[in-house]
Amino acid sequence: MTQTHKIPFLPQEDFEWVESMVPITCIDIIVKENRKVLLGKRNTYPYKGLWHIPGGLLYFNETIKDAIKRIAKREIGLDVEIVNFLSIHEYIDEDPRGHFIGLAYIVKSIGGKIIENEFNSDLQFFDNVPYDAIPCQKEIIRDALWR
Repeated sequence: MTQTHKIPFLPQEDFEWVESMVPITCIDIIVKENRKVLLGKRNTYPYKGLWHIPGGLLYFNETIKDAIKRIAKREIGLDVEIVNFLSIHEYIDEDPRGHFIGLAYIVKSIGGKIIENEFNSDLQFFDNVPYDAIPCQKEIIRDALWR
């Protein structure tokens, strides 16, 4: 993995200010097995309690490939390999935290074990879009199911 640039701790208030001023890049991790997509029941703000695509922020000076590996391990417990790039999507008015640019990648598991954690109270495979999924992610889930 590449070494990310070391930056000092940024207090939450300062981070939220940055989030409100510039687009933030996030990575969406789509694990597909048997024509189903892995989703998590979100434990954190915003959208707590809704099904979502596991993901996280791209760090400064981190490659996308390294971010995918880091986020997959942290969010779902899996070691993954990229299968395919799915889409670029923007959350401009949908996410209360600010403007996000999402990069969705389909991946396959090459190790590890699916685990629940502080980000997800549940992880399940779906063959359709759950009615209680994050609204701005429903189209991405639908696209992933059809690929």
